[in-house]
Amino acid sequence: MPIFYTSQYPPVQSFFRRLSKWCYDWKPIHLCWYFNKMGFKIPKYLIGADDWQSPTGHFDHGGWSDEFKAYDDNTTTRASTLFSPGWSNFLDLTINELNCDKLRFWAIWQSGFIEQIDLDVYYTGGWHDVYEGAFANLEWVEKSLLGTYAVTSARVRFYNGSGSSINARLYEFDFNQIEVPPPSKDASRTGIYTFKTLKI
Repeated sequence: MPIFYTSQYPPVQSFFRRLSKWCYDWKPIHLCWYFNKMGFKIPKYLIGADDWQSPTGHFDHGGWSDEFKAYDDNTTTRASTLFSPGWSNFLDLTINELNCDKLRFWAIWQSGFIEQIDLDVYYTGGWHDVYEGAFANLEWVEKSLLGTYAVTSARVRFYNGSGSSINARLYEFDFNQIEVPPPSKDASRTGIYTFKTLKI
């Protein structure tokens, strides 16, 4: 008996297209056993886990010391800058281009002294504001980019609200890497397969 169907894709392509979309939309964690069994790396987008990456370098706009300690994976060491009231100079933290959706930092906050941070990120040829304001003292603080971007650098500075010079201390900084799933191979197919006949 012939079977008729109406679809833009033939049955096999249509099945895999729907399966690919379902895996991407629902991020089923139960598929992890298959990746593990086959010895494959489990994609981060499949399990929704954060993948924090340390900067790989820095650029000092002046006044900073021990800059590398802001990305040595140790929250007991720090980069620091001694500066007069107002904003400090920026410290740029660079990284090989990666898809990033948020940043995190660990810094010291002092009432009446170091009370604000200014955080920007670099992508598509320019700097973009991420956050300016108060922050929690000596704990991880995350700030979203409100999207995923191909990031190559971030920059940080602090505000001295006192009447004298004081040290700002940045203990750690990280970029969260997002693994973007590859597009479906048949996503660009435009062939029309209408009212095909299958014989069984």
